[in-house]
Amino acid sequence: MELVMIKKIKIDLIMEKIKAYLIALRNITIGINLISFRLLLNPKRLVGTISTLLFHYSTLSDSRRLEQKSPDKIFPNKMKYEIKIDTNSKNFWGFDSSYTKDIVTLCIFAKLIQAKRIFEIGTLNGYTALHFAMNTSPNSKIFTLDLSKNGNKDTLLKSTVIDKKIQTKHSSIKNYCFNNTGYENKINCLFGDSAIFDFTDFHANIDLFFIDGSHSYEYVKSDTLNAVKCVKKGGGIIVWHDYGRWGVNGISKWLHEFSSQGNKIYSVPGSSLAWMIR
Repeated sequence: MELVMIKKIKIDLIMEKIKAYLIALRNITIGINLISFRLLLNPKRLVGTISTLLFHYSTLSDSRRLEQKSPDKIFPNKMKYEIKIDTNSKNFWGFDSSYTKDIVTLCIFAKLIQAKRIFEIGTLNGYTALHFAMNTSPNSKIFTLDLSKNGNKDTLLKSTVIDKKIQTKHSSIKNYCFNNTGYENKINCLFGDSAIFDFTDFHANIDLFFIDGSHSYEYVKSDTLNAVKCVKKGGGIIVWHDYGRWGVNGISKWLHEFSSQGNKIYSVPGSSLAWMIR
């Protein structure tokens, strides 16, 4: 029985890799141009460049299925404040400017609703948790959940090939971005699989819930349904990361489905964030 399970896991992994290669081939076929030919000898850079171009094309052409709307359009009278950004990290100076806009917008959301309790799924190196701590009051609490660092990649629900690579990176992280910054006392690190984590203590008392864990359809759906239970009604916000990116993730598929169920979800122009008011 155990041998059968191991074979099934190996087959599933092979199928996921084949799926990832097919998606990469699709993106190259759709997005190839004369400039891209210069990258033919660097397939990894080629795929990344084209995927980024396709992402920006969808936001610039306003061809996303979720309405593009920034928070200043919803809260026009609450946009006067300062935010703090850590520019000493390579996370800030990445080549894709959309990630910089992502972190800036997350800081804006935290300030906008004066969040006292924030829950994040997907800690990784703690870059986002640090910014939540930097842009909230001294008595605010940030709870950030990630898989344990024991190296076990087994999860209850299906995850993507990219997620598994990130899990490997996560298990090797020794220090978080918020260590020795003066903000670590506001941040509570939690460990466990979000599909089986007990969110009961957080029900109806979270102001801002950020979903950036496993990017598979199954996990984003599960995390969303838990977030709905946790976020306060009447002003709490749920935010998803990596919406609209042309990769193996199932975020866009789930959010389009969730939106069709009567949930008003917006996408931030020029950013990979999607968000809704609870």
